[in-house]
Amino acid sequence: MLRYLVIVALFVIPTTAFSQADPPSKITVGTWNLEWFYDDYTGDNRAKLAKKLAAPNKNEWQWRLNKIAGVIAQLKPTILALQEVENQQVVYDLTQKLSKAHGIKYRIAFIQGYDFFTEQDVAIIYQDGLVEYSRKEQTKSEYNSNKFRNVSKHLFAKFQWGDGNKKQTLHIANVHLRATPEKEDYRKKQCRLVHHWMKEKLDAGENVIILGDLNTEHKAGTYDKNTDIGIMAGRETVATTDDLVDLHTKLPGDQQFTHMIDRSFDRMLVSASLMADDNGKADMVVSRVVTRSDLVIQGKKDKAHRDVYYKIDRAERDLSDHYPMMAEILIK
Repeated sequence: MLRYLVIVALFVIPTTAFSQADPPSKITVGTWNLEWFYDDYTGDNRAKLAKKLAAPNKNEWQWRLNKIAGVIAQLKPTILALQEVENQQVVYDLTQKLSKAHGIKYRIAFIQGYDFFTEQDVAIIYQDGLVEYSRKEQTKSEYNSNKFRNVSKHLFAKFQWGDGNKKQTLHIANVHLRATPEKEDYRKKQCRLVHHWMKEKLDAGENVIILGDLNTEHKAGTYDKNTDIGIMAGRETVATTDDLVDLHTKLPGDQQFTHMIDRSFDRMLVSASLMADDNGKADMVVSRVVTRSDLVIQGKKDKAHRDVYYKIDRAERDLSDHYPMMAEILIK
């Protein structure tokens, strides 16, 4: 069945709940692939793989929930994009743990995708500022062009802070793209589609972040127009107004790996507007970028632990095979 709907779902959040005359002085935006963040209840799973990799019992699920919440509580992101979550329920469980155990309140943006093989999804948890979120699909002309591939796991979100001429807007796309090196041609079409969807905002000079598990095999600083990361960063188009900056280029070399097999799968690409401080008006500027493997690795790295995850001793069990990546953004 062909998918031609432009917008599958659109949720508008009442802005009065977050309205304030002055925006905060800074926010923190992050991305983290939680690696098969599945609870112990498999009655809502149909895929064999999902059932196999779910937590084996409630005790193990609570251990995982406590550990992941503890990391997020240390990071204290304003906005955190998550990948490889099972469903909205596990994200709700996470926000409840953050509230009850750490005193930090988060709300959820979630729309179910259609990765029926793994049943993985993406979500965003946030402290404030969200006014709208949605999923997108190709139009008929986009589909017929054969230039694009739909992204089964994605979420778009619009955030705003402040009022009047102090109002600041940030558009975020949370994506989880097709994995493995041999699927780069498929991934290129996914990158082309996501960039295409964001191009109008980029050309207009709006604040945009495309982040998540891009599964790119390319290192920071290599943006050939024929690569997935190059296409996502806008290097395929002639114009430069739609180019994005890969925040990996702002990381020290020892922080550029976001996966325990020494790959930089997880990325944050930002519009040029977020990299330049306009002293003449209120704006948003990236000030610092970090990855935090130290919060995830416990003991020796378990580089191939997917099928034996819950058999590893808890003292040695890494919390995920991915590391959180965080960007601090000043609002001036």
